Amino acid sequence: MGRDNRLAVMELVSDIGALEPLSPELVLVSPPEAAAGARAFLPPVELWRPRPIETRIDPARERLPFAIFCLLCLAMTLAPLALIVGLH
Repeated sequence: MGRDNRLAVMELVSDIGALEPLSPELVLVSPPEAAAGARAFLPPVELWRPRPIETRIDPARERLPFAIFCLLCLAMTLAPLALIVGLH
């Protein structure tokens, strides 16, 4: 980021009384001022990026995969039953 934050780091260390970085658990139970100072040194995090908008597919092309799925489910259900009936 390029910002010089050595003075703020020294203040944070002197406020907290530790010579090492704080663990996330300690930040959660630290006083609000110390926790805010510790969070200020974290780089920005991109947690989520929305997907680009997709154009709508032709409804006829959407129905074919669904029909195939339904036929496969039907076949997977009826095939074992036909096998059982056929063997008895």
